[in-house]
Amino acid sequence: MTDKTQEEFETWYEGVTGLPVEFNDAGIPVSIGSALSETVTMGMWVAWRASRESLCVELPLAFSDERATTYLTRVTSALDAAGVRYK
Repeated sequence: MTDKTQEEFETWYEGVTGLPVEFNDAGIPVSIGSALSETVTMGMWVAWRASRESLCVELPLAFSDERATTYLTRVTSALDAAGVRYK
């Protein structure tokens, strides 16, 4: 998972629970000062990752036209920035 995915989860989690969450060195989310169990927090993280993994866009092959190739590069850059996988 990308750092962007973790950042989005942190924002979502805090919005839903009202509590901050951090990731430890092993990449496990730890709810800070929470009555929620770590099992619940981990379950939320696993579901979050699965929802992102299922999102995968298949891009068309690059074209020979230079403008189309430039456009495709811009599309892939935007997808990368959004944390979206593609083929």
